[in-house]
Amino acid sequence: MSGHHPFAELTKDLTAERRQRVAKMRASLERASLFHVSPVEKQRRRKVSIPLGAFRRPTRTSRTREKARSRPSVRRDIPGIESTPGVCGGEPCIVRTRIPVWVLEQARRAGVSDAELLSDYPTLQLDDLTNAWVYVRSYWQVIDNQIRENKDARVARLYANEQFPLRVVEALRGLGHDVLTTQDAGRAGQGIPDEEVLEFAIKRERAVVTLNRRHFIRLHYHTPGHTGIIVCTENRDPISHARLIHSAIESVTMWNNRLIRVYRPQRAVVRLRNTTPKGSA
Repeated sequence: MSGHHPFAELTKDLTAERRQRVAKMRASLERASLFHVSPVEKQRRRKVSIPLGAFRRPTRTSRTREKARSRPSVRRDIPGIESTPGVCGGEPCIVRTRIPVWVLEQARRAGVSDAELLSDYPTLQLDDLTNAWVYVRSYWQVIDNQIRENKDARVARLYANEQFPLRVVEALRGLGHDVLTTQDAGRAGQGIPDEEVLEFAIKRERAVVTLNRRHFIRLHYHTPGHTGIIVCTENRDPISHARLIHSAIESVTMWNNRLIRVYRPQRAVVRLRNTTPKGSA
């Protein structure tokens, strides 16, 4: 009789099938157990080294540092020029000021000299302008884009009173503003009252720019809903005068009931219409 048992092959097959089922069950149990073991044990099973502090809960300091890393970097490759988030929209400015480089370059392209810029911006020094021109040469495409974007965003619709200097009007147009003069409208030499001048501007959704400070300031307080009034003092330099008005306009987002006072040499004040009756506490 042969030593080979007739059920040996069947037993062998059953044992192999059982081993295979046990192996599958073991693998599924190990996969399920990964959700119940510590992160250190997971990494040990995967044979991956764990960096120190990888599973620590982030503290307030670490979250603050992570936010700081994600902020836009401050450009400091040119001395005296910085780009800081939250200051003028992150545009490159003269260090420790809110004067963008593109504003200075735009004025220079309009024919303003360095001496005139230093007079208009007393906080600047000659070295600041030198740094600005170096930046313009290095990043001229960025400056061109900023000039174009800001020019499109800050165009004002103005109506120049009859006595307002035409040279200032031309300078304002050179800065990109839409200025309608009394002569262009065919209303010059008619002795039109101030109230009608303001009414004409309101109908055409334009802000009045005038040297008649006294009467138009009064109209500002007595005409609710007007579309803006700019009152100016006399300035013999039309280019400087236009730049002062332009700088004041840049701070205005809505023109309704706005009174802008432009003083010589570089002071501009924006005021809302005063709705409090005079004499009241």
